[in-house]
Amino acid sequence: MTPVDFGQREAARPSRVSVSPSAPISLTSLVCATCDPRPDSGVPPALIDRANAFWGDGEGMLSEELDVLADAVGLLASPDVEPLFERLLEPVELAGPPGLETEPESARRLVRARLVRLAADPDLRRGYVDVLRALWATFSSRWDGGLRDEAALVAAEWRRRLDAGADLLELLPEAHIARREPFTRMARDALAQGRVLLSPTMSGLGHIIALPGGMSIAARPSHDDPVVRRREAATIVADALKTLAEPTRLTVLTQLAAEPSGVSDLARALHIAQPTASVHVRKLREAGLLEARKVGAATIYAARPEVARSMLTMARNRLYGVMTGLSAGETTP
Repeated sequence: MTPVDFGQREAARPSRVSVSPSAPISLTSLVCATCDPRPDSGVPPALIDRANAFWGDGEGMLSEELDVLADAVGLLASPDVEPLFERLLEPVELAGPPGLETEPESARRLVRARLVRLAADPDLRRGYVDVLRALWATFSSRWDGGLRDEAALVAAEWRRRLDAGADLLELLPEAHIARREPFTRMARDALAQGRVLLSPTMSGLGHIIALPGGMSIAARPSHDDPVVRRREAATIVADALKTLAEPTRLTVLTQLAAEPSGVSDLARALHIAQPTASVHVRKLREAGLLEARKVGAATIYAARPEVARSMLTMARNRLYGVMTGLSAGETTP
């Protein structure tokens, strides 16, 4: 099978770089976590042991073998992993060497041997895909729950900055391996040929890997990336407003502002079930929007309007700031 040339799709663009979110690349980061376990990887120890024992050759699973396979079948830049899983159940025959000039010779030999075994053994392919599916299951809820959209936003911002003349390597965090020699030189050579795929990875630290289709560079967005700042601000605003975004809960808050009372009296006043009233009171207390005081055996709840005002002011300032470029501490009109 002819490897995919990343550069062909973007050759007309000034930066000569393909930019795309990639679920397979985030999956390779999970594979890396089985070789070098990190507490924050989310991969359970039993699955790490399973992955490390899979090949039976004394070495754990390698992200490089998955990168080569995804490149060979043209799915390295896919936003979903299911098409890759389905394709890997079939033999993948490489048209030539797997590339990997960025890796040590020992890793290249090991990957070549494993790819030959996979192509020849259907049971091994099924077992390989099963392990990959299990790894992805530890991350899929985060990917589908917002990280895929965030990766697409970051990719669009990187695309805009590259087309405006930004240097590829300057988009990467200072500690990224591609900013060290000899990898910087290799990245520059690939860039000159228009054979670079740049992907935001939402797990792991990123990579630079030479593949038959070109150079794959993945990186976590840096904290000063505009998209990251916008996402963080949006999360803060959404969290601040979440408590007030439910109509019944907001009614409970305004009722307790007008007439402090216990949960039973509150439920009767609003014609709602007492358990429902209890849930909303608990959420409001957790947000600091209610105060409680004992009156005999009863607990009386009252609204704290100053907290609501502070919460709404903070949300307004954050939202206005990120929309106009002000810092979080600057005063808004």
